[in-house]
Amino acid sequence: MVPCGTYIVVDDDTANPLLQRVLIWAQLDRDKIDYHQGYSISYVFIPSEVATAGHGDLVLRAGADPVTLGTNAPVWIDPTIFDVDGINPNTGIEYDQVVSNFGPRGEPGSRSVKIGWDYSGKLEQRTEPTGWLLRYRSAPEEGACPLEWRTLRLPGWQREAWLRGLMPATAYQVTLQGIAHPGSTPVLTEAVAPITVTTAADSGDGDGDGGSEQAPKVTVEADPADASGRTVILHIDNTGTGGGTGDGSDGDVEQALKEHLAQYHTTKTITQGVTAADGWSVTSQQLTATPDALVAVVTVSRTGPDVVMLPAPEAGNVVPDLHVVTAEAAWRPAGPDQVIFIGATGFGHGSMRITPQGEIYLLDWSNDNPLKTGQNLRFTYVIPGSGKSAS
Repeated sequence: MVPCGTYIVVDDDTANPLLQRVLIWAQLDRDKIDYHQGYSISYVFIPSEVATAGHGDLVLRAGADPVTLGTNAPVWIDPTIFDVDGINPNTGIEYDQVVSNFGPRGEPGSRSVKIGWDYSGKLEQRTEPTGWLLRYRSAPEEGACPLEWRTLRLPGWQREAWLRGLMPATAYQVTLQGIAHPGSTPVLTEAVAPITVTTAADSGDGDGDGGSEQAPKVTVEADPADASGRTVILHIDNTGTGGGTGDGSDGDVEQALKEHLAQYHTTKTITQGVTAADGWSVTSQQLTATPDALVAVVTVSRTGPDVVMLPAPEAGNVVPDLHVVTAEAAWRPAGPDQVIFIGATGFGHGSMRITPQGEIYLLDWSNDNPLKTGQNLRFTYVIPGSGKSAS
């Protein structure tokens, strides 16, 4: 006999945010919540005694209707990613990442489409994204079972991505979900309502068997609108007098790209430029500058007193944010947005941020393992950048 209570079905996409919601709702009855992970089905079980213990309404997403809890009979609920969002299980704070202008950039191709979006958030509430989950699948036919979502995990600074390997003349559903990392536990924000994008019909001209009888003259130059050098402009002049096939395979394209790569797409390593703030000392620092990103790895030692954190219910927050180091221009974000990342000692970890001015702060810390004098704090962050511009 199935025990009375509420069974909420979970999968890989909903397990973590749903558990966060249920545990913060249950409070002192958390130990009575059962999580079952099975071969055919996984679920969170809320016994009747917890449902009637005065915890109030259980909602799985901010602003959603309360869940009908089973008390005298078993109740099964099967939520989707659009029915669930995360909540910080230590503070009960909800995190909202406001996404707008979500949709295709340009006309969809027959086998690929570029998806972009805009974002705004509140840095003081730690809602700057540490990552995105871009999901897509073929739009299900009426009455048919929908396919599983295919997921691209993207860095927090990214605002567009290509979906490739699609079928021509096919409708696809696309949705986006943000990841916030306000402390030691990541939080998934509300998923964007899915949009439908239809790929173009296959034109049949993508196999490289056509073209002019004369080889084009090909040149490549950096896009002057992109100071990083990551965007290029490809010029093809079909008025030349070569004897190629007209598909760019005679070496002109290859040579032009080689010249561009030699000029822009290099990797540089920088081992200075980070200065410690009061109460810290820098033990190691390395910046790897590539055309696509700046990757910084820094280790500092705490020379000041133990880091003081707020007590419950805001346990873990460091107020005000603690200045750790200041980085020179080559290490900084190029735009106006700050970058959020994680630092760790091996005994604990916390959220950090770097400002466009190069100041790096510690925002919070795992309250069960305080950051103590003499411990080494290591952090890594990635920001869009250019090896050329960093030189």
